[in-house]
Amino acid sequence: MYFKQMKYHEWVTVMDEEIDALHANEMGDLVPQPFSTNIVTSKWVFRTKFLYDGSLDRYEARLVACGFTQQSGIDFDLTFSHVVKATTVCVVLTIDVLCDRPFHQLDVKNVFLNGFLQETVYMEQPPGYVDSRFPAYVCCLDKALYSLKQALCAWFHLICGLEVTYVFDGLILIQAKYARNIHKRVQIHESKPFSTSLAAATIIRIDGEHFNDPTHYRSIVRAFQYLTITCPDLAYVFNTVS
Repeated sequence: MYFKQMKYHEWVTVMDEEIDALHANEMGDLVPQPFSTNIVTSKWVFRTKFLYDGSLDRYEARLVACGFTQQSGIDFDLTFSHVVKATTVCVVLTIDVLCDRPFHQLDVKNVFLNGFLQETVYMEQPPGYVDSRFPAYVCCLDKALYSLKQALCAWFHLICGLEVTYVFDGLILIQAKYARNIHKRVQIHESKPFSTSLAAATIIRIDGEHFNDPTHYRSIVRAFQYLTITCPDLAYVFNTVS
């Protein structure tokens, strides 16, 4: 398929952009093909996108891994698909319409390329972009690529700040990296920890003027609330200050 597409300059351009994005995101390294190891195949997926009025928006070429060539227990373990229910989307849109709020749509290019892989995955070089110096080498992936079985799982761990450690009888969820990022954001990363209990039914009173824009405070509180995923003992404190 991609040989036909490469006859046209528009497709060649977007394919080059995709390869450049993979290199910029440090997807992985070319390594000699390991002996007796599963090698995931890859392919190009082409799509022409149009605007609401039917006019041409842009061409899109995406390099995807053929996840069906992966082997369970070798280059993937657990998979996860975090999908929002359609009813939830309908409720949110209904509230926005009733409140006369504007809608904004955001399209993030190469969004999956930020999720780190926990497993060792070897993939063949992209069709049409085989390195002439190392034609027999394969790509050792460091980050999730589209259509890998664990791609959604890796992306979910990234946005939620979750790190997963597998043990013999289950798994352990860790948010240490996410907590450090929040501490740096609110400039308390050099503070010393001190255990202070909060009495039940506490009413927090703060003297002084209110914030003109409470957005920053709210965003910090919501960020801290994510820590309750792995630290439920903090839930009461964070919900109180919220």
